[in-house]
Amino acid sequence: MNQTTQMHQIAQHLPEYDHSFPPYYCERRLSRLLHPNENVKCASREIHRHAPGALVFTIGSAEEMIANCDLLLTRFSSTAFVGLAPAR
Repeated sequence: MNQTTQMHQIAQHLPEYDHSFPPYYCERRLSRLLHPNENVKCASREIHRHAPGALVFTIGSAEEMIANCDLLLTRFSSTAFVGLAPAR
């Protein structure tokens, strides 16, 4: 099972925790920066199957994207440290 499938399995349970997230997040579009080793065609197809209209990036700075995001979901990634930075 790859990261995208795992992320969507977790997202399926988010409605159970609706009281924890403001409705504001429901109106946001999912953005995903693919890892350089991911198969772009396969990963993009899978992401769009689970999240139509999602933005899929193959190049860019993960740190800049995190600095401008409203909600960060990550698993086993050093980007979690960037998301926890006090400057955010």
